Amino acid sequence: MKLTNKRHDYINKTVHEIVSTRPEYIVMEDLNVSGMMKNHHLARAIAESEFYYFRTLLERKCREFGIELRIVDRFYASSKTCSRCGHVKRDLQLSDRVYECTECGLVRRKRIG
Repeated sequence: MKLTNKRHDYINKTVHEIVSTRPEYIVMEDLNVSGMMKNHHLARAIAESEFYYFRTLLERKCREFGIELRIVDRFYASSKTCSRCGHVKRDLQLSDRVYECTECGLVRRKRIG
């Protein structure tokens, strides 16, 4: 019970920090949690992350503050799309750690962890 309270406190503080910046909108990916739970090595960590609690709390806070919450489809190529010009790099591999746009020259490093 004590650990659950700590997780909920962390999620509450994180959501508050995000919402308190008063952005015009927040974008969140629709994750396939049930599919992720099939990985027996990660299932416990995923279950303990409480993605559903995070999402419902974020939805509620966005409604309270008048912030638009955009839920992006899990198959949207967000990692393959250039944030500057919108060009989609189809040949981007999961192992690629640096995104280099061939259209505008933007270089972006992938955050790990």
